[in-house]
Amino acid sequence: MSKALIIDIKDEKDYENRVLNSKDPVVVSFDTPWCESCNILNLKIKEVVGKYKGKVVMAKVNTNDLPNLVPHNSDTVILPIVAIAKDGKIQSHIEGVQGTDDIKKFVDENVKKNIKRMCICKLKIKFSLNI
Repeated sequence: MSKALIIDIKDEKDYENRVLNSKDPVVVSFDTPWCESCNILNLKIKEVVGKYKGKVVMAKVNTNDLPNLVPHNSDTVILPIVAIAKDGKIQSHIEGVQGTDDIKKFVDENVKKNIKRMCICKLKIKFSLNI
């Protein structure tokens, strides 16, 4: 298993620079250090992200320190939250404890679409250069 690149987000500017402006997709864990479910989920996320061999990054956001960064659909926030950031914004997120297979499916669905689209663009560029 490959080792996942994990970054701890320090503040909102760091989040913007390292998550939203990342050239690679970022799997973001929104959690708290005292949440045991969050700690267990982070181990599962690391395992899944490690399988992407450096093409996906994992970031951790401490929601106690940075509550304004938490994505949510209502007034109630359920931690932990796993989100996918690419193209400068959060694309999708899931709340609550998830199994490893569920996390893998979530990441695959949100990351592989981007990788496939990048490959198509490269083929079009290569094709247009051969004309």
